[in-house]
Amino acid sequence: MPTFEFHYIVTYENGKIRSPGDRSIMMVELSDEEYVKIAVGLSEGKELMNIPDIENVLERMKQRVVEYDVYYSLDGRLKSKPSTRQRKISAVEVSARSWDIDRFRRMKDPRTELSRPAQSMTIYRSDGSSVELCYRRGEVEYRDSRKSGSVGKMTADRFLDLIVH
Repeated sequence: MPTFEFHYIVTYENGKIRSPGDRSIMMVELSDEEYVKIAVGLSEGKELMNIPDIENVLERMKQRVVEYDVYYSLDGRLKSKPSTRQRKISAVEVSARSWDIDRFRRMKDPRTELSRPAQSMTIYRSDGSSVELCYRRGEVEYRDSRKSGSVGKMTADRFLDLIVH
């Protein structure tokens, strides 16, 4: 199941706004169909809120922000302990990250590119270590066995530019 990262801004009933910025990123799981709808909409230049038939996704995004609000202070920093009471929220705005918008806009046909099957490959070094490559939804994810827990991700086009040229 694909995940989609998004920016959000929270407005509280008292008029305060949680500081937007790099820390205002949340993620939601999507079905493949929902992911393609969002990708096609963003590639056509639509705002996330104006993409048809994703109302359920937008509601899940907002609900996720509300659920996790107890873990953040008003300046967006993660608290050491969650709040015992939920703050009163008057509005939650969600938007796509500019990186995703640019990536989807560069795709000639997002519907076709995102429906290609996932592919994996492991390349072994002479010392027994390896690099695992996985292509999924227009991106290449790579993991190096020498660096435990490290994962890198880039667009398939960028990966091919680095390797082939």
